[in-house]
Amino acid sequence: MEGKPHPSNFFQSAKPTLLNGDAFPRLIYGSSIREHRKPADIRAAFQKGYRGLDTTSTRRFHDEELDGQALRELLASDSPQFSLKREDIWVQTKFSIAFDQSDPWPYDPGDELALQVLKSIQRSLSDLGVEIVDAYFLSCQLDTFEDTLDAWRAMETLVEHGIARYLGICHVDARSLTQLLERVTIKPAFVQNEFVLDHSCNSDVWEICKEYGIVYQVFGLFWKHNNNMLSLAPVQQLAQSTSSTTHVALQMLIWAAAIDDGLYFSMLDGTRDEEHMALNLQLLEAFHSIPSSFVKQFRAMTDF
Repeated sequence: MEGKPHPSNFFQSAKPTLLNGDAFPRLIYGSSIREHRKPADIRAAFQKGYRGLDTTSTRRFHDEELDGQALRELLASDSPQFSLKREDIWVQTKFSIAFDQSDPWPYDPGDELALQVLKSIQRSLSDLGVEIVDAYFLSCQLDTFEDTLDAWRAMETLVEHGIARYLGICHVDARSLTQLLERVTIKPAFVQNEFVLDHSCNSDVWEICKEYGIVYQVFGLFWKHNNNMLSLAPVQQLAQSTSSTTHVALQMLIWAAAIDDGLYFSMLDGTRDEEHMALNLQLLEAFHSIPSSFVKQFRAMTDF
């Protein structure tokens, strides 16, 4: 559309950065509890080389208090083999609606939305032991678009007061994202959606993200609904040619296809296997060497 930045130009001038000015890490470690009985210990991930954390204020899905304890230990380490400063890492968290909360709540459900947002980030900052979060997400659309707008406008004040650097939204469809872009002052820098390749929400939303230079951040690549992708011919062929697993081949092709399409792409990873952690970090470099024929075939078969 006329007057809107081309993605490649936008990325060069406006892509998110760490506090130290470096590009933000495209592979973020997610501490979600998911099917596990207890929260993840993020120390192993950071010691392996991850430099980004995704968490949220609700104890139903994450435990920011434990994440914060781990961050404090990591940042306090004086080991010559492992030394981190706050400005070297990416910390993102979310405002979660009442439906997703569990005890202890960060706010009173009877509070006005703006106060809920303020109380939520105040607890997040305290629990995580940081003065500013790199990105603050709205965990989902609210019951009405006007409520979504009210929550977003409250989040904008966090940026204005210097306690959040970028804003994002999760679980959003194309229509709502377009409405949001039209109505808000501080545009979303991130969209975080579940990866479901054959769902129109993904393709429509990532087209908007390309157009506006928004980082498209995905999770759930290896959840059961995506298992059929492991049997695709280019995935099988790449796995054979590189002596890797189909899971590795699929992840490499997703990265390569996204970059080939001009999408500024980011992925959440919640593995608790330290070998998988190291491998996933290696893939960030390895996918650049995939033969273009594999990428073209994969994109043609998946409409990526």
